[in-house]
Amino acid sequence: FFSFIMSTGFGVVRAVNSGDSISIWENSRAAGPPPVRDIYLTNVQAPKLGYNNAEDAPFAWQSREFLRELCIGKKVKFSVEHKTANGREYGNVETDAGVNLAVAISEAGWAEIRSPPDGKEPRTDEHRIMLENQTRAQEQKIGIFQEDQAAGATPKPTKLSTMKFFDKYKEKAVVGIVEYVRDAGCVNVLLKDCFQKITLRLAGISAPRVPSKARQEEGEKPEPFGLEGRFFVERHLLNRTVNITITAPGEANRKGEFYGSIELAGHTLASQLLRNGYAKLVEWSAPPHELEDLKKCQQEAVAKKMRLWKYATAEVAKGPRKEWTGRVREVRDGSSLIIQDTLTDEKKFVVLSNVKVPRMGKSPEAFAYEARELLRSKVLAKKVSVVLDYE
Repeated sequence: FFSFIMSTGFGVVRAVNSGDSISIWENSRAAGPPPVRDIYLTNVQAPKLGYNNAEDAPFAWQSREFLRELCIGKKVKFSVEHKTANGREYGNVETDAGVNLAVAISEAGWAEIRSPPDGKEPRTDEHRIMLENQTRAQEQKIGIFQEDQAAGATPKPTKLSTMKFFDKYKEKAVVGIVEYVRDAGCVNVLLKDCFQKITLRLAGISAPRVPSKARQEEGEKPEPFGLEGRFFVERHLLNRTVNITITAPGEANRKGEFYGSIELAGHTLASQLLRNGYAKLVEWSAPPHELEDLKKCQQEAVAKKMRLWKYATAEVAKGPRKEWTGRVREVRDGSSLIIQDTLTDEKKFVVLSNVKVPRMGKSPEAFAYEARELLRSKVLAKKVSVVLDYE
């Protein structure tokens, strides 16, 4: 048997894109997040996942789940055997425990194995074993070869409005899969019990923004430590099964967005980001029972001058200030604003004391819009001084 290998390398499985392709963080000595390589498994053809509202092929979800549970976060050795004109790389991947991913997939029957051209023998021992595994899987009717093809349909999400969804899941532990990390403070999660995809903003923190790929191509740059913070979250949680708790609905007019927490190694992700200097505390959105712990985590990072706190002054470490200056970033209604602290860059939720205005809500009260517009026209994007009456 002969197989031409273009290149080899070592790394960690970053994500599972489908039942036959994965993303790998390649080992690198360079500073910053490591390079990512997408590898398609040679001679393996799994059912296709649908994109842009297209339907998944039968068993596409189950095939991807098998591979995700098999290798996500594992150390692997990979070899690239072929590269297409558009840059797609095909090869073999083996975990540090000696598990060949393609062979394991064929044994469980979660993909079709490409046969060699007519009259030719399999190119490698692995290819021959995979074809033998496929024959057994077909005989045993397992994986994609099940008799009941209806069982291969991807579950349909339960459709609920944002507020009904919040009422159902508020303060309950829910199992989900982290599908995408926008930045250290915002992730997309698929909830396993209802198959609903939501955007979850971590309650109690503000993390450096990372612009979309399109905006970065236009010249917009990530905020300091934004890429490092996103990598920290990806390294621990991307494509992992996690426990989340939804604590509040997201900002108005943002469907499917919520504030909440994610469990990480016995702690919340928010506390770990604060402790490592990847985020700053936002008290107004923090769950009350977590607030004191989050404050301690931030104080640790400030004391060690970690990352975002590298140039922090002693004043920042003292805790909440009674007077500060900032810039108005958002007007929620006629008496509540989001103000970005000039000293810390933290966005704080501020409510004007001793003022009662018409409420916005789902059914705005009379003159609610007018009250908000009056305040917005006078202060939005303006520099302001804040005097704290009480918290």
